[in-house]
Amino acid sequence: MARFLIADDDFDVAWSLSISLRSLGHMVRITDNGRTALELVRDTAPDILVADLFMPEINGFDIARLIRDEPALQPIRLIAVTGKPDDATRQRALDAGFDAVVLKPVDPEILSGILKKRDPPT
Repeated sequence: MARFLIADDDFDVAWSLSISLRSLGHMVRITDNGRTALELVRDTAPDILVADLFMPEINGFDIARLIRDEPALQPIRLIAVTGKPDDATRQRALDAGFDAVVLKPVDPEILSGILKKRDPPT
Protein backbone atom coordinates (compact mmCIF):
# COMPACT_ATOMS: atom_id res chain seq x y z
CA MET A 1 0.00 0.00 0.00
CA ALA A 2 1.24 3.48 -0.87
CA ARG A 3 0.16 6.99 0.13
CA PHE A 4 -0.74 9.02 -2.95
CA LEU A 5 -1.39 12.70 -3.41
CA ILE A 6 -3.13 13.56 -6.67
CA ALA A 7 -2.91 17.18 -7.78
CA ASP A 8 -5.06 17.99 -10.79
CA ASP A 9 -7.38 20.89 -11.54
CA ASP A 10 -9.63 18.53 -13.52
CA PHE A 11 -11.76 17.07 -10.73
CA ASP A 12 -13.09 14.21 -12.86
CA VAL A 13 -9.57 13.02 -13.70
CA ALA A 14 -8.42 13.22 -10.08
CA TRP A 15 -11.53 11.57 -8.67
CA SER A 16 -11.51 8.73 -11.18
CA LEU A 17 -7.85 7.98 -10.54
CA SER A 18 -8.36 8.15 -6.77
CA ILE A 19 -11.17 5.60 -6.92
CA SER A 20 -9.01 3.23 -8.95
CA LEU A 21 -6.03 3.61 -6.63
CA ARG A 22 -8.19 3.13 -3.53
CA SER A 23 -9.61 -0.05 -5.02
CA LEU A 24 -6.02 -1.32 -5.24
CA GLY A 25 -5.57 -0.66 -1.50
CA HIS A 26 -3.75 2.67 -1.62
CA MET A 27 -4.45 5.74 0.51
CA VAL A 28 -5.25 8.79 -1.62
CA ARG A 29 -5.67 12.53 -1.10
CA ILE A 30 -6.71 14.97 -3.81
CA THR A 31 -6.15 18.66 -4.40
CA ASP A 32 -7.02 20.87 -7.35
CA ASN A 33 -4.11 23.31 -7.37
CA GLY A 34 -0.37 23.43 -7.13
CA ARG A 35 -0.09 25.65 -4.07
CA THR A 36 -2.14 23.27 -1.91
CA ALA A 37 -0.31 20.28 -3.40
CA LEU A 38 3.03 21.71 -2.31
CA GLU A 39 1.70 22.42 1.20
CA LEU A 40 0.32 18.87 1.49
CA VAL A 41 3.58 17.35 0.27
CA ARG A 42 5.48 19.29 2.92
CA ASP A 43 2.95 18.47 5.67
CA THR A 44 2.19 14.82 4.90
CA ALA A 45 5.13 13.55 2.80
CA PRO A 46 3.17 11.13 0.60
CA ASP A 47 4.98 8.25 -1.05
CA ILE A 48 3.87 9.37 -4.51
CA LEU A 49 2.75 12.69 -5.95
CA VAL A 50 0.79 12.44 -9.19
CA ALA A 51 0.67 15.98 -10.53
CA ASP A 52 -0.88 17.59 -13.55
CA LEU A 53 1.73 19.70 -15.31
CA PHE A 54 -0.59 22.61 -16.09
CA MET A 55 -2.40 23.69 -12.91
CA PRO A 56 -3.33 27.08 -11.48
CA GLU A 57 -1.24 28.95 -8.90
CA ILE A 58 1.85 26.70 -9.12
CA ASN A 59 2.26 24.39 -12.10
CA GLY A 60 3.56 20.83 -11.93
CA PHE A 61 6.98 21.75 -13.31
CA ASP A 62 7.55 24.22 -10.47
CA ILE A 63 6.20 21.80 -7.85
CA ALA A 64 8.74 19.19 -8.96
CA ARG A 65 11.63 21.66 -8.85
CA LEU A 66 10.63 22.90 -5.38
CA ILE A 67 10.28 19.35 -4.04
CA ARG A 68 13.61 18.26 -5.50
CA ASP A 69 15.27 21.29 -3.84
CA GLU A 70 14.21 20.08 -0.36
CA PRO A 71 16.39 17.23 0.91
CA ALA A 72 13.70 15.88 3.26
CA LEU A 73 11.34 15.39 0.30
CA GLN A 74 13.78 13.52 -1.96
CA PRO A 75 12.22 10.07 -1.39
CA ILE A 76 8.85 11.16 -2.80
CA ARG A 77 8.21 9.70 -6.24
CA LEU A 78 6.94 12.30 -8.69
CA ILE A 79 4.73 11.27 -11.56
CA ALA A 80 3.61 13.91 -14.05
CA VAL A 81 0.29 13.63 -15.85
CA THR A 82 -0.52 15.57 -18.97
CA GLY A 83 -2.82 15.71 -21.92
CA LYS A 84 0.03 16.95 -24.12
CA PRO A 85 1.80 13.93 -25.62
CA ASP A 86 4.72 15.80 -27.17
CA ASP A 87 8.38 15.01 -26.49
CA ALA A 88 9.19 18.58 -25.41
CA THR A 89 6.62 18.49 -22.58
CA ARG A 90 7.84 15.07 -21.49
CA GLN A 91 11.49 16.17 -21.44
CA ARG A 92 10.64 19.40 -19.63
CA ALA A 93 8.85 17.36 -16.91
CA LEU A 94 11.79 14.98 -16.51
CA ASP A 95 14.21 17.91 -16.36
CA ALA A 96 12.06 19.48 -13.61
CA GLY A 97 12.51 16.36 -11.48
CA PHE A 98 9.62 14.03 -12.29
CA ASP A 99 10.43 10.32 -12.23
CA ALA A 100 7.90 9.48 -14.95
CA VAL A 101 5.40 11.12 -17.28
CA VAL A 102 2.04 9.54 -18.18
CA LEU A 103 -0.77 10.67 -20.42
CA LYS A 104 -4.32 11.42 -19.37
CA PRO A 105 -6.50 9.55 -18.79
CA VAL A 106 -4.17 7.78 -16.37
CA ASP A 107 -4.35 4.01 -16.27
CA PRO A 108 -3.79 2.86 -12.65
CA GLU A 109 -2.04 -0.24 -14.00
CA ILE A 110 0.59 2.02 -15.60
CA LEU A 111 1.15 3.67 -12.21
CA SER A 112 1.46 0.23 -10.61
CA GLY A 113 4.07 -0.73 -13.21
CA ILE A 114 6.06 2.44 -12.51
CA LEU A 115 5.96 1.73 -8.79
CA LYS A 116 7.10 -1.86 -9.23
CA LYS A 117 10.11 -0.74 -11.27
CA ARG A 118 11.31 1.42 -8.39
CA ASP A 119 10.55 -1.01 -5.56
CA PRO A 120 13.50 -3.07 -4.33
CA PRO A 121 13.22 -6.84 -4.82
CA THR A 122 11.77 -8.70 -1.86
